[in-house]
Amino acid sequence: MHDMISLVHKIVRKCKDATRGLYIALVIDLSFRLAALVGLLLLAFGYSMWPLSELELAGLIVGWTLILITELQNTAIETALDRLHPEQHESIGRSKDIAAASSLVSFIFIIFVVIWIYVS
Repeated sequence: MHDMISLVHKIVRKCKDATRGLYIALVIDLSFRLAALVGLLLLAFGYSMWPLSELELAGLIVGWTLILITELQNTAIETALDRLHPEQHESIGRSKDIAAASSLVSFIFIIFVVIWIYVS
């Protein structure tokens, strides 16, 4: 029983940490706030195109989720690299560019989803 209570406490602590991370991202990162705003735009688009098929709705949800995830990861990577190696360095710059590319790919994905829904 003690192990189960300890596990529950650990899960609750991890959820608090993750929630704090979301809050921090919303407060300090303009890119993440813009990614969150994209969700409102996608909601408006989905409403204007209603009714959506299950696949179209899933595409919008998955696309927006990918944008949020990649923005969070990009911010985390850039923040850590800036702290560990604050001066300019070629390989650090490449790493940050590659992390930023993941965000770009997620935005391109959602653009394809929106075009696919609009055309069909």
